Amino acid sequence: MDDTRRSERTTARLIVAVAALAFVALLVLGGPFYQSFDEAKYLGLGHNLFAGRGYTTVFGATFTTHSPAWPAILVAPEVWLGVDSLTWGRVLNYLSGAGLVLACAALAWRIRPAAGALAAVAMVGVVYLHDLTRTARLDVPGAFVSVIAVLVGLAAMRRVSARRAVASGALFALAFLIKETSLVYIAVPTLAAIIWRQPLRSVARLTAWLAVVLLAGISWWFAFVAATTGLIYRTSLPAWLLVPIALVLGVAIVLGLAAERIARTRWAMGAAEGHTEISRGKS
Repeated sequence: MDDTRRSERTTARLIVAVAALAFVALLVLGGPFYQSFDEAKYLGLGHNLFAGRGYTTVFGATFTTHSPAWPAILVAPEVWLGVDSLTWGRVLNYLSGAGLVLACAALAWRIRPAAGALAAVAMVGVVYLHDLTRTARLDVPGAFVSVIAVLVGLAAMRRVSARRAVASGALFALAFLIKETSLVYIAVPTLAAIIWRQPLRSVARLTAWLAVVLLAGISWWFAFVAATTGLIYRTSLPAWLLVPIALVLGVAIVLGLAAERIARTRWAMGAAEGHTEISRGKS
């Protein structure tokens, strides 16, 4: 490594560290916001859940907008240990906000260290992120876990690691259960692997491992919403469509897990050889 690259990495690390510390310092100076409607809603849902009244609001209505993961995370320490739920939630948000600055820096660092430093500084400059982090809401923790899931998924594809793919799937499931919008990022590791020109059979196998763990973690919530509302979660589609969707996903996962074996079959090898001969003949 030449002196210029070494200097860039050292400077970038310093900038990222200062950015994360500045983010935390600004949070401490700003202090927490007053309790918002969303926070009160999560607390009510969590307390009803632990009291055995089901996943219902304080008005007795079943809640299907978000899964019960965040309300349970907020209220569990209070129920079990007597820890104030709002304080606990804000601590988690503070940690998630600082972690998000570092995680985004790590994601951009893959381009080059200077990009990582720029990403950290840019995240500190997002005022709305500061506002959300000063609450006990679910947005910042969901975003933080999502970025970590992407980073683990990228490492899985780069190193062709099924264990990392499984870990990424579990993290994506947790991110979804905190806030469902995290689901849109599950394609990032697979698309990156295709851009990197990784062998498609490996990409298919690792994507299948990621997907099977993800679906194992979130399918119960789709089933609950379907049974409660008669609709697919966050859509106006009838619940019965979950059956063919599950079948299609199941077949895709099985084919993905078996992709490398399929690629090694005589038929596949013969097809590849035939394609090579045709290509030679055309040339």
